[in-house]
Amino acid sequence: MGKRSLLLVRLLVFAVVLGLQFLALEALQLGAHPWGLFLMTVGTYVAGKLLQKYSASPMGKAMGWGVRWAGVAALGLWVSFMVWLAFFW
Repeated sequence: MGKRSLLLVRLLVFAVVLGLQFLALEALQLGAHPWGLFLMTVGTYVAGKLLQKYSASPMGKAMGWGVRWAGVAALGLWVSFMVWLAFFW
């Protein structure tokens, strides 16, 4: 597999997992339970790290990268939103 296709896989998995986390946030009403949201984002990071570490194929590693960094992005968005609510709401 070429580097461009692996980059595309990384970005697509990143976008899909970030979208799924948003849908889970809405469906499970995790905004009312911040620890559930925190555990979901950290769990996504850990799952991506494990997938990236233990996968034998480059495709699995690329998918692990996307899942891992989607967890980091979701956690960063959540923290920035909480800071915005605390200071500007």
